[in-house]
Amino acid sequence: MKIVTKKQQALSLLAAGSPLEKVAHSIGVHRATLWRSKKDPKFVAEWNKMLEEMKQRQTYALVKLQEEAIGALYSCLISKNDLVRLRAALSVIERVDNLKVGCTDPEVIHQEKEQNKRLQQM
Repeated sequence: MKIVTKKQQALSLLAAGSPLEKVAHSIGVHRATLWRSKKDPKFVAEWNKMLEEMKQRQTYALVKLQEEAIGALYSCLISKNDLVRLRAALSVIERVDNLKVGCTDPEVIHQEKEQNKRLQQM
């Protein structure tokens, strides 16, 4: 059996988007205690780690949904209904027009990366 600490509970609830006051009440601490915890670098690092893991799971789920959406679009493109086919075709054309392609010159990409690094250091 896994024992969940108040810190772990707070991190989970905060990462899920619960307000600070509600989290404090749920785990039985004063909101000022939780507020101080949010300033602790170790707490913040754990919170950020949880958020990153959550973001990765959501990204994976969206990629899977994207595959299903493309399949549905293919189905629409072969529909017997002219209006459905037209809307699907227009949707594809719009998406292709909106694709953003970055620079293809490695030297320019390297220069931009170095410039961004210098700007961040300022």
